[in-house]
Amino acid sequence: MPHSEIVVVSLFAIAFLVAAFNSAIGPTGGALISSITFFFPPPASIVLHALTGVFSSAARAVSMRANIDVPFFRAFLIGTLAGVPLAALLAFNLNPNVWTAIIGVYLLASTLVPQIEAYIASIKRLWLISGLSGFVSFYVGTGGKIINPIILARSKDRLEVIATQSACVAIQHFVKLAILFAVVTSYWKLWPYALVLFAGSLAGNFVGGRILLRLEDAQHRFLQRAVLAILGISLIFVAIYRTLNP
Repeated sequence: MPHSEIVVVSLFAIAFLVAAFNSAIGPTGGALISSITFFFPPPASIVLHALTGVFSSAARAVSMRANIDVPFFRAFLIGTLAGVPLAALLAFNLNPNVWTAIIGVYLLASTLVPQIEAYIASIKRLWLISGLSGFVSFYVGTGGKIINPIILARSKDRLEVIATQSACVAIQHFVKLAILFAVVTSYWKLWPYALVLFAGSLAGNFVGGRILLRLEDAQHRFLQRAVLAILGISLIFVAIYRTLNP
């Protein structure tokens, strides 16, 4: 494991920038875990990413708890508590490239096609979609993006969008972490690095929250839709590249 001051400063800066973006605009498309893998092997990176996601998102959700879409969060909680453990129990091989491409197309369509956005805003069985999100995220790590367009379609209030997304991300990462730590005890050695990431996340949440308050609802909606569309395009290209270069 790395110990240099450069690594500590880098981890703090990474967590700060990602948390600031999450607080002000929304999802970053795996920027945190991609950056952490420069310093840690994949298993440790996954755990540190999840720990930071839980802490940062939970802190943000608690501070914005009055703005959470409670009916959606309740349905998401039920679906996640079923979907993630089921994925861990079955542990079969999902083709990550196929799912990555499907989610990419879904993100593009939900942000660029008004009819699809209207449809996902009217979905009633939210627990089923949440269960699918949790199930897929256990294998390919992008399942959480399934619910972001739904939250955005359901609300035009930027505070409600960010608060609800944060609460859902925190719960999904927490359930996955509980399973990982129950299986592999060596992950407890990562806590010193996690604390650095936590500190950066708190600072990022503070700055990003101030930026969010300065944005208008329409501005925030445009920015998050643009980010989701870019993520959709990137996921499609990643899936194609990995398929052609196994």
